[in-house]
Amino acid sequence: GFELANQFGDSASMIKSGRVAGQALRRLDRVQESIDILRQVLPIAKRNRITDEYKKILNSLAIAYTLKAQYDKALEHNFESLVLREGEGNKAEVSIALNNIGLVYFKLHNYEGALDYYTRSLRLKEEVRDTVDLDFLYLNLGLCYLHLKQYKEAKIYTLKGLEICGSKCDDLVIISNKFGLGEASYWLKDYEDAEKHLNESLKIARKT
Repeated sequence: GFELANQFGDSASMIKSGRVAGQALRRLDRVQESIDILRQVLPIAKRNRITDEYKKILNSLAIAYTLKAQYDKALEHNFESLVLREGEGNKAEVSIALNNIGLVYFKLHNYEGALDYYTRSLRLKEEVRDTVDLDFLYLNLGLCYLHLKQYKEAKIYTLKGLEICGSKCDDLVIISNKFGLGEASYWLKDYEDAEKHLNESLKIARKT
């Protein structure tokens, strides 16, 4: 579809098909190919003022650069996306941009910065009652608090995240977060609770 749109000079189809192809390539772990095609359609979307697609391409590029550990470029695209979304006043979309920035700061081991953006994202989600990816936002907050050695808060947010995630939770997500709960409980000197969570993490790890 992208090749045909390119051939006929159909800008709108080129932008959308290029963006979808870029997202698909990223999910297939062909990250550099994803970046290449997204970079090709980004200026076309900007030139033609197709703002909705432009924002989506910015987000996709930011995620791809995060996966490549090119955090400077990831932040550049995330902040541009944030400015656009703030200008439109769509709080649910602003929340997504804030969450994505929080993830990059987390990857950079700037846990205080990550916590700030995650908290701002949560505040907006609560304000507009947006539940999209709310479970993972709580889990990310729990991880931030764990790294900041604020173990009580780490447990509160991790338990909330796992509760919302429920049966949809991937085994790897449960393993890592149960381990985090065990670590938090250990440092809070609740050794019985620590043992319970660590054993649950180990049990699922053995199955997988």
